[in-house]
Amino acid sequence: MLEIQYKPNENAIYVLNIASEDYGRVTIRHSNEAEKGGFGCKVLPAHGQIGCIGKSIPNEVSRVDTLAVTSQGILLQHFSNLDTDGKYSKSSNEIVEKRKIVEVVVKDLYSLNSPKCYFGANEILSEFVDVIFAFINKEYRENDDKWNYGQYLFEKKKIKFEQSEGTDILLAKCVILMDFLTLSKEEMADYLLEFIS
Repeated sequence: MLEIQYKPNENAIYVLNIASEDYGRVTIRHSNEAEKGGFGCKVLPAHGQIGCIGKSIPNEVSRVDTLAVTSQGILLQHFSNLDTDGKYSKSSNEIVEKRKIVEVVVKDLYSLNSPKCYFGANEILSEFVDVIFAFINKEYRENDDKWNYGQYLFEKKKIKFEQSEGTDILLAKCVILMDFLTLSKEEMADYLLEFIS
């Protein structure tokens, strides 16, 4: 679980990981009536903290939303009501299965476009999927890691791919999903077989 602290004398928000596991891809969004902002990190170690200080923190932050990739899934937490100790109280807590994110990303197998509004009003989750698609586009256009994973699928799962633009897109999705959701090659292969059959 995450804990949020606001230190007005530093104009800073600190995010503390109070869990006993490392979290991957932590994203924080903060807002008040007039402005929004955010920050994040690729890995937040168990009992570690990250902070954002300065101009990007609005005075009197009224709401903080967090997203963290955990071993159980995508942890979404919403915080509000700053107390006198500078801590926000948690107003909601939800776990979204990694499977759901994979399904959204691979649903249209050969598309490089993020599905808009798939998660409705959940802005932080929709933005997370948009970022995944931005990295998929980069992997598709610039890197060859995707074919290493294609070779793995052929050797371990006997899935043979033709070299094509569609295959490049699908394999780029797999590589980026493994990175963003901390999935093993085997887990990704199982999801892929589930959603493309």
